[in-house]
Amino acid sequence: MKKKLILIFLTIALAATAVFALVACKDETTPSINDYVSYDQYMLYSAHDSDLTVSITGIKREEVFIADGKVGQVSDYVRITMRPVKAEMLTKEYSYTIVGEIGSLSGNLGKDGFGVSFSADLHELGEIGKISAVKITYGDTVKELEVVDKCDGIIDSKTALDKAYEVFKADIEPALQDKSFSREVYVKLVNDGKNPDSDYYWFVSFISSKEDYWAVLVDTADGSIISSRKSIAENKSEQ
Repeated sequence: MKKKLILIFLTIALAATAVFALVACKDETTPSINDYVSYDQYMLYSAHDSDLTVSITGIKREEVFIADGKVGQVSDYVRITMRPVKAEMLTKEYSYTIVGEIGSLSGNLGKDGFGVSFSADLHELGEIGKISAVKITYGDTVKELEVVDKCDGIIDSKTALDKAYEVFKADIEPALQDKSFSREVYVKLVNDGKNPDSDYYWFVSFISSKEDYWAVLVDTADGSIISSRKSIAENKSEQ
């Protein structure tokens, strides 16, 4: 009798395990909003003086961004960007040296397509340790600027996305469940570009097209929602 009871309990346990496995498999195929992230910023160092501003950014983004609701190949991009404050400085040639706690990284800066800033891709930044300063050289001038890690002490991009998701949850969740969600997610740190000392916020956008997007501005300190809106195109379609 005792052996029969043990056998019954084992049978029930195995059945329960099988059901759990089926549920787990089902959950794995349920789309997540994270599957639609095509631009995700995870790094931002910033420095400036009266002549120029410098930023070092790290992002994971779709190699070819097309707002089609499908995230293609995602790659890691790290870049230094320098913007001169004075127009006459746009004609100069620039190089950089990024100073880390265990090494440094140097190279030349090339003018961007719009002609108002200079940049370079960084492929070995992780080998120099925590960044402390950046040197910008042009002609006989060498400017050494202390950098500030803008990601230190703030919520990360994943948390910001979770907060933004809650704002539009009533729209997003049903679409994820029936696999009809057709927006890509863009998460970036933004501030007042005219004032380098201004506060940064997480900007989270759920993009269908250039005219059709939902956007949320998230406080980097506590994750509170600063503002949210749907694009004009979306608002018109609802009227």
